[in-house]
Amino acid sequence: NTNLSVSENVWVAKDLTVGGTTTLENVQINGKITTAGDIPAANIGGAISGVLGASVTNDGTDTAGTIAIESGSTVAVAGPIATIEFSESYAVVPKIVISGNNGESAKLGAYVERTQAGFNIMVDDPLEANTTYSFDYIIIEANGTPTP
Repeated sequence: NTNLSVSENVWVAKDLTVGGTTTLENVQINGKITTAGDIPAANIGGAISGVLGASVTNDGTDTAGTIAIESGSTVAVAGPIATIEFSESYAVVPKIVISGNNGESAKLGAYVERTQAGFNIMVDDPLEANTTYSFDYIIIEANGTPTP
């Protein structure tokens, strides 16, 4: 088991693959951030459970994605409208930001209840019947170190 120590700049002309945990002090990205991985499970939340035509789909990863929610044929009650289960749990409860992708979603006032294993998209008012709601999400795990 040996370590590689470099005290000068390094330039890699091709792809670089690192297995295991990578610890960096500062990161500058001169391009796009792309995430890959399994798609987390997307399930109908309790507020629209049993509603004819209601559905939830997810197009993303444990880091970022888009959740589409079809409200179904009848007006649902307030509460969880979607439940997302991560492919792999986080070590601590992550920070999650959601953003509505259309007018109906933006005015809904949706928020998240989060755990290490996933999150619920919550609403305090019933959804409109036969309406498509769409939310983008981005997730970051933050492991802060207390300052002495």
